[in-house]
Amino acid sequence: MSFMFSEWAATWTAKEVCVFIAVTIHYSLLCSFTWMAIEALHLYLLLARVFNIYIKYYMVKLSLIGWGVPAVLVGCLLSIQQLTRQFYGTINVTFSDSNATNPVCWITEPLILYGVNLCYFTIVFLFNAIVLITVSRQIFMLKKVENKHQKVPVKDISTVLGLMCLLGTSWGLVFLGSGYTSYPILYIFCISNTMQGFFIFLWMCRTAQPEKHKVAHTKSLSTVDTFTTEKQNEAK
Repeated sequence: MSFMFSEWAATWTAKEVCVFIAVTIHYSLLCSFTWMAIEALHLYLLLARVFNIYIKYYMVKLSLIGWGVPAVLVGCLLSIQQLTRQFYGTINVTFSDSNATNPVCWITEPLILYGVNLCYFTIVFLFNAIVLITVSRQIFMLKKVENKHQKVPVKDISTVLGLMCLLGTSWGLVFLGSGYTSYPILYIFCISNTMQGFFIFLWMCRTAQPEKHKVAHTKSLSTVDTFTTEKQNEAK
């Protein structure tokens, strides 16, 4: 939503409005990267380290990391901006098919833009890639033990592909995009990443389905056991 207001805020005479929108966009972007790393950590604890993973106030700590770390980074940049030069404000974006420019609210300093965002994302991307390899290896090893002398089923491959979307590995396409020479990569990058939330929704629905069947099955068994016990008591 903040991204949609970027062009509109750049037309305002009050520079504070554009700075606020730019800061909100930057904070939201860093939060997205941070929560992808948290999701990778959660999957690692869930699938790789199955035992002895109890953490007190688990969701509170994850929330503090997910929303707090980006806030600290953006807050530091804002503090430095007050002392030295402006990092957030209006920049002109040049279109590839013409020389026309369009003002938007974003990071005005290229060193901050690539130094902070790219380094931050690279750390998250490498961490998620390591977790993805570890979790995928764990899944295939378990299936290999259960189904010996059988090929890897398509279901497991789809599970790994779902994990790739869940961990945001499609963001890695940014390393292949440079300038105006990679339009297909940029289109795939935009479409896949804007659909990431929808992919996570599908993943959650898919993983929740077996749990619902399991709960329903447990309830049916409990009902049968209760009915059998009552019949035995009546017979006595």
